[in-house]
Amino acid sequence: YLLLQGDSFDAGNKDDIVHKYMALMWSHDGTQAATILPTSIRVQCKNTMDMVLGEAAKSGNKITIRHSGDIESKMDQVKDAINRFKDHGQFFEKQANYLAKNEISHSDATKFFMEVYQMLTKTKIVMNPTTENEEVNKVKALTTISSWTETLEDEGPFYGYNTWIAANAVTRNIQHKEGSRGRKKSPASKAVSNLVGKNATESVKVFHKALELVG
Repeated sequence: YLLLQGDSFDAGNKDDIVHKYMALMWSHDGTQAATILPTSIRVQCKNTMDMVLGEAAKSGNKITIRHSGDIESKMDQVKDAINRFKDHGQFFEKQANYLAKNEISHSDATKFFMEVYQMLTKTKIVMNPTTENEEVNKVKALTTISSWTETLEDEGPFYGYNTWIAANAVTRNIQHKEGSRGRKKSPASKAVSNLVGKNATESVKVFHKALELVG
């Protein structure tokens, strides 16, 4: 894969810089079409985020350039890819700034984190457990949420206590946490997961949840 950097923006006008990229992916043997994915990387925490959020997601996020066809048709596909990249980037910037301008209280952040945790783990957390399993699930949830809260508290004084920072606190954990039993992914496998794998899917879910929160 290859990352081609586009323009950048400052989320919430708080020196929170986000770079827009075109992620170009292809197969080594030429059997698959080249795919362009509009994505972004937040400088502060190196979070990767698919730039197709909200309503724009319905149009699909991947732009395909096929190996077959003449050079003229390929040029048309490239022009279309660039235009769609610009459109997706502008929409993502608007959504990110919208989240960044929505302040969030400590209690609302905790509620948001709990809802996100239950969504990602597909586990209902019982705050007054009556079984051992419920107690174990509660401890796991509170431990994870404590980590997300710590990130929010670390970044809040610099970038504001807002929904954008709360969402990034979650995706930072998703994208940079160690594997189970301490196993580390290679840089390449981690990058692919953050771009198109499980990490990418979960990160998009987090931001959709944040957009739901601010209405």
